[in-house]
Amino acid sequence: MSPRRDQTRMVLGGFAVLIGALALADNLLQINTRQVLQFWPVVFMLIGAMKLSQTRHTSGYVVGAVFLSLGVLLTLHNLELISFRLRDWWPLLVIGAGVAMIAKEPLRRRMENLQQNAHASGMENADLSATAVMSGNNLSVGSQDFRQGEVTAVMGGIEIDFRQASMQSEATLRVLAVMGGIEIKVPPDWSVECRATAFLGGVEDKTVPPAQATKRLVIEGFVMMGGVEVRN
Repeated sequence: MSPRRDQTRMVLGGFAVLIGALALADNLLQINTRQVLQFWPVVFMLIGAMKLSQTRHTSGYVVGAVFLSLGVLLTLHNLELISFRLRDWWPLLVIGAGVAMIAKEPLRRRMENLQQNAHASGMENADLSATAVMSGNNLSVGSQDFRQGEVTAVMGGIEIDFRQASMQSEATLRVLAVMGGIEIKVPPDWSVECRATAFLGGVEDKTVPPAQATKRLVIEGFVMMGGVEVRN
């Protein structure tokens, strides 16, 4: 188990135990713990901080900054330092969904052109970056030297097909699924090692391990109220 994953698991687990213990004390012992429970948005800050620390792409920085900012604003609102209500800002979700719909097709064409140019030059991209926010995204990866990737699904779904891809020996895929799902299809000669931390979510490895594992896909990251599924 990697130190980063172990640290993430300990922080999230400790936070969940603390919130549960305070809520139980409030219900059974009539102890007023609401002043502590008002810090629940810290979980959004943790998600944002983890994303910012792991990402290497612009979309990842945007997602991390949004979660971090949301956690800060909600915490300040609970402390009555500012007035911030999500119901006043819900139109931003509609605007974001509209922008994503408008930009999806040009981005898809651009990715196809990049893949065609890379294939023609014999140097297909070894990196992957995919994001789905309140939307769906289906990708087929054909790189014969895949090394690393980053996948983010927030209230959306992503399907990635690696069955035409290959790698040298080991590749890393970082995932973030918050109220969303990620489905990963891998070739039969790939072994899979799941290191992602799940909180009120799940990570399932449904692959059939190869007889001789010479290629390994390592899945790292965080899943909250969502799921990641890997299969052949």
